[in-house]
Amino acid sequence: SMTGQVRNGEFSTGFPVPFGNYSFRVADGFGNVLSSGVVHHRGETIRITVKTIRIAVDVIDLFGTPVPGANVRVLLGPSPYRVGTTDLTGRVEFTGLPERLSPYVVEVAVRDYVERKMVSASSTFTVPYVRVLDSLLSLVELGIVAGAVLAATAALALYSIRRPRS
Repeated sequence: SMTGQVRNGEFSTGFPVPFGNYSFRVADGFGNVLSSGVVHHRGETIRITVKTIRIAVDVIDLFGTPVPGANVRVLLGPSPYRVGTTDLTGRVEFTGLPERLSPYVVEVAVRDYVERKMVSASSTFTVPYVRVLDSLLSLVELGIVAGAVLAATAALALYSIRRPRS
């Protein structure tokens, strides 16, 4: 039995391996089996491929404006497998996700709002999220600020009109 680590996609024993049949198992750092099987070693280089996928998440508001700073997690079961934050374009990408571990659940958190979506690993997906309430709150907040400015301006105008002249 031999155990080793893959570095930059390559594994080397450091010594010659006799010809023969070998069982192999490739696992990630969490113990999830990514690939397994039997290889027939006859002196050639043996290549073992772990198929991976890419998940891109675009977080946008009601008006299609990107939402930077949204927390995005790729869950494997109940546990986070990868985490990221959207950039200025509202996007975060997760590459090198083992296809064999799918489906994944993508969780997007904006402020106190959380949305989850199951993503199949049959191909690469872009998952858009729309946060309606934040967009409406932004409009309401703008309306409140604009209303306060208008009220202050109107009060000042009324004060200057009603002020008695001496």
